[in-house]
Amino acid sequence: MKNLFDKVFTLDEFRFSFIILVGFIITGFAMYMYKTTGDVSDNVTSLLKVIVITVGTVNGVKGATNLLNGINKVEQGTKPNNKGDVQ
Repeated sequence: MKNLFDKVFTLDEFRFSFIILVGFIITGFAMYMYKTTGDVSDNVTSLLKVIVITVGTVNGVKGATNLLNGINKVEQGTKPNNKGDVQ
C-alpha cells in the first residue's frame, strides 16, 4: 500500500487534495444544515473561511515560489519556461 501511495501522490499533493476534500465535505454539511434548519452555525462558517484562506495561501505561496525560481534561473543564465522549469 505504501508503494501505491508513493506512486500516486507526493506528500504536498496529498495535503492539498486533503484540504480540498475537507472543504467539499464541510460545504456539503453546511448545505445540509441550511436545508434542514434554515441556518448555518458560526462554527461551520468559520471552518469554511479557514479552508478558503488555506487554499488561497497555498496557491499564493506556490506562485511566489515559481516566480522566485524563475528569477533565480534567469540570474544564473538559464531560461525558465512558463512552469518555472529550466529549459
